[in-house]
Amino acid sequence: MLTIASAASAVRGVDAIGVLGGSVALLLTGLLGAVIGALALLAAQGWQLWLANRNAKAAARLIYLEIAYNLSILKTVSTSSAPIPLLVATSLWDHHSDKLVAVMHEREIAHVAFAYVQVETYRWFFSQPWYYLAVNRIKGDDVTLIGRLSEAFAAAEAALRPKVWTGSRLSALGDAMRTHSEAIPKPTISHRLSAAFRQVPVEFLSAIAVVLLILERTLRGRKAKD
Repeated sequence: MLTIASAASAVRGVDAIGVLGGSVALLLTGLLGAVIGALALLAAQGWQLWLANRNAKAAARLIYLEIAYNLSILKTVSTSSAPIPLLVATSLWDHHSDKLVAVMHEREIAHVAFAYVQVETYRWFFSQPWYYLAVNRIKGDDVTLIGRLSEAFAAAEAALRPKVWTGSRLSALGDAMRTHSEAIPKPTISHRLSAAFRQVPVEFLSAIAVVLLILERTLRGRKAKD
């Protein structure tokens, strides 16, 4: 009887050990699964963060190229006496400006935003009637305003360039943009007069010519009668 009882007790002990071993195995399996899941989650979050940073940098580079274009067109407009409209682009900034927070501090973003928030005011100025623009072009106000906007975009370019370019590209762009970032000189009197004259529509000039011709013939007719 003692032998049978001892054997039964031994069997129960083995079963208990087996149950305990199974529980430990399940626990280890669950722990391993949790660790793998956590690592997978971290990897996914890391990938998403890397992808977001990459997209943000690509968007910032597009905005930089738009700023470079704006500096170039402002330089061209400032030296032309022809009535060229203010062809400043803002579409890339409108679509991607929210992504700059991933590559710049808010204080640095303010330098870029400051140029763009002024564009609508300048567009309004250059959309005024021709006689208003002609007077302002005689005074040189148009070039003064273009110069201020150019200075704002030059500051935006300098703030954004080191955030999106590195190495040789950074140095090359710095040298290339130095010319476009130079202050726009004040126009000469001859340039201002030419710019104001070109602002006057051809139809208006033709009407004046017709009126003068009629007056001339009228005066000649009166002299002939006298």
